[in-house]
Amino acid sequence: MDFVINEWFPEYCRVETPNESKELLRVFLEKFMQKTDVLYVRNPSPFLRKLYTYAKEYQSHSDVSTLKIITYFITRVVKDSKRCVFIDDECVLDEQILEKLNEPGTNYYSDTYLFEAASKTESKIIITMDDKLCRQMHNVAGYQVINLKDFLRNY
Repeated sequence: MDFVINEWFPEYCRVETPNESKELLRVFLEKFMQKTDVLYVRNPSPFLRKLYTYAKEYQSHSDVSTLKIITYFITRVVKDSKRCVFIDDECVLDEQILEKLNEPGTNYYSDTYLFEAASKTESKIIITMDDKLCRQMHNVAGYQVINLKDFLRNY
């Protein structure tokens, strides 16, 4: 399976993250590493920016668990071309997606990158913790925007 994840991943790696969220991260990472699934990542993106910022930030932190998780993910997934595909080229999104992302009260600029990356996958799956985005983009142009907890139930 191929899919896109957003900034919940680097956020859930942080020291101050609640234990429930850290457990979701652990379960996701464990299951992902057991499979041959592929992560699609827009480059550049808020996801990569946060991931690398936190990796750098936690290099000198007393709690090394965060650095271990991020470093593991970067070396075993992000730097592995079989596990991670970077989308560097220009992406043209369907007009329906752009309209939905541009509705009042949305985060157009911060969410567009997810759909650009997902547009290059066969599955068109985006895994997020943003319930508003899940509701807003439910079954739009063949994309599946799934809450992480719901995704993990069947993963």
